[in-house]
Amino acid sequence: VDKHIGDSVMVLFGAPFSFHDDAIRAVSSAVDMQKEARRLREQKGLDLHLGIGVCTGDVVTGVFGSLRKKEYTAFGMAVNMAARLEKMAKPGEILVSESTYGEVTERFKAEVIGPPVPIKGVTDPIAVYRIVI
Repeated sequence: VDKHIGDSVMVLFGAPFSFHDDAIRAVSSAVDMQKEARRLREQKGLDLHLGIGVCTGDVVTGVFGSLRKKEYTAFGMAVNMAARLEKMAKPGEILVSESTYGEVTERFKAEVIGPPVPIKGVTDPIAVYRIVI
């Protein structure tokens, strides 16, 4: 599912059907997006810089809205956390939550980006990891 949120786009894996490798597919997609953005900058001269946030967790999905406008969307802490990670990400970075890192550690190299950070709406600070491309 692609959904524009301001200047952001949300890409959702695992809904309406979940697979055992949703986190791996999400991070693979993020890596592909960063590589393509780099290619477009280098070959086409486009000023395209992406900061990407990925979080794994439970969400509620469905068609929501009013009688006049309805759309398929997702709600939940994982959605909020991904949006906050995306806002923290510098151009060219992919930041992932600890829950995502735990599911992709065998496939992707990552580095922790300092001490756990406070996230609005989350009681305890969380560890944030940068995927190494």
